[in-house]
Amino acid sequence: MTQVTRDFADAEHGEVSLRYAIFTMLDVEVIVASNRGPVSFALDTKNNPVVASSGGGLAGTLRRLLIGKGATWVACSMGEADTKAASSGLAGAGAGEGINLVMVNLDPGIY
Repeated sequence: MTQVTRDFADAEHGEVSLRYAIFTMLDVEVIVASNRGPVSFALDTKNNPVVASSGGGLAGTLRRLLIGKGATWVACSMGEADTKAASSGLAGAGAGEGINLVMVNLDPGIY
């Protein structure tokens, strides 16, 4: 156990769980479905979507674990910026983090 912790130490937090170590060693396909995605988008001065800071909570925590893993994340478009990011292909690339982000556009009258 000590060797696994040393080999998979998280530079940001200084430690890591055994679950994270096993996840990184296995070649598995991961799919996450949640209300919020791993990144959020905002509109710049030209009304183009750009990556904005992502919120904390579950999405923020899982994002750190999945960066570069090729996971698929299905999330709701939370506004105009998310919708434009999905349409432009910016969201599909997970904003360059190695996460395949699939944005679902729901009818505003429903959600």
